[in-house]
This record gives sequence, structure tokens and C-alpha cells, in this order.
Amino acid sequence: MNYFNDMTSFSQVCYREALHGELPLEFRTLIMEGCAFANADYLVVIRNTKTYSKDLPQLLHLSIKRIDNKPIHNWRDLQFIKNELVGRECEGLELYPAESRKVDYANQYHLWVLKNEGLRFPVGFS
Repeated sequence: MNYFNDMTSFSQVCYREALHGELPLEFRTLIMEGCAFANADYLVVIRNTKTYSKDLPQLLHLSIKRIDNKPIHNWRDLQFIKNELVGRECEGLELYPAESRKVDYANQYHLWVLKNEGLRFPVGFS
């Protein structure tokens, strides 16, 4: 059984639908801040990040939340989301920050994904 065939594809969430109350209120603000996609289980907002140096590559920030607010941490789900919304050959990272930078208000997860398929992070398996 191929796990990745079990998750439904994502559709772009229209800002107009959010305003008319077809999505939970807590998601409406997120959608206004970026490009949003949803499927039966997840809402994902994608934003371009600002880099602090011209030498750093451009990253996309994927803010991922389950529709039912339950914790995610199924690696395969996050991999599927990254593959479907950014690209199969784009690399992403999940950061476990220093306590001084931690933001923990919800069961919301964040991936930072390189926009360029040819770039690789200097960590991981080759």
C-alpha cells in the first residue's frame, strides 16, 4: 500500500470563501497573510520569507495546521504536504528553536523549504 495515495490533494483556499465563513474563524487571519491551501485534514499557508543576507537562498515558509487542531507529527504527512505544494525535489527543514525564539500557541507546524529544486541543505543523507 502506498501511503501517499491515502491523503487527498490540496486545493487553493479562496479568500472570499474565508470571509463568508466557510472556514473556521481561526484560519481566516492566516489566509489573509499568505497563499492558503486545504484538503480534508490540513490547512497550509505558504509565505515567501525575507532573507537576512543576499547570500542566503530564498525560502518558503509553510505554516501547517490540522483542521481538527490535533497534533500532527506524522513525518509522511509533512513530506506529502511539502511534495504536493512546493515540489518533490525541494528540500525543507523543521526547526526546533532556542527557547528564546520559541513560539508555541497552537498545534501548528512550520517547514522552511528551499524554492530552488537544485539546492540542498548541508545536512542529511546523500
